[in-house]
Amino acid sequence: MVQELNRPFISVFLALSVLILSSCASRVSTVQSDTAKPIKNSEGYLLLGLSSNMYLEYIVIDGESKIMFTKDDVRYNSNYLFTALPAGDYRIKSVKTGKYTGYSLLGDIWSFSVAPGTISYVGDFQAKRSQWGDDILIVNRSSYAYEFMKDHFPSLLKKHSIDYTGKREDRFFDLIHKGEKSNNDETFVGKGVTK
Repeated sequence: MVQELNRPFISVFLALSVLILSSCASRVSTVQSDTAKPIKNSEGYLLLGLSSNMYLEYIVIDGESKIMFTKDDVRYNSNYLFTALPAGDYRIKSVKTGKYTGYSLLGDIWSFSVAPGTISYVGDFQAKRSQWGDDILIVNRSSYAYEFMKDHFPSLLKKHSIDYTGKREDRFFDLIHKGEKSNNDETFVGKGVTK
């Protein structure tokens, strides 16, 4: 569920919220190189897809630690936000889409976890503006996330398994892991076809 906050009397509240959120949420550094420094045993990686046709000021994620992806992160990582975080449970809490507009994101669909030593793909955060209003969704696109990691971070992908940790069940990464392990046996489990 998405709660719209674009009423005139809310604009003052949003301006104050930005100041409060900025002071409470830590700005994280996105991973920009496949040779990133090793993570601690108590950390994992967050991989969040991003697709938007509207301006995004920030995205706030709350949980084990409270973090904020700013407009600079969104601009640099046009398709994915990828960062190291302490392992634990998180949820996408809010998004600011303009000077006086923003959304509080309610419900369990925005919850996910980051597992220690793994890459936790949580889905693609989609913010779309249309003539009928704004839609904010989280969509599972595991195969695209896997291709992104393979193309941009192959070394990290070899060192850390990737798993979907969103709310719905997805076996794509399980099949990929099994397919990679059985490649030596000349069987590609991901498609169920024997070579």
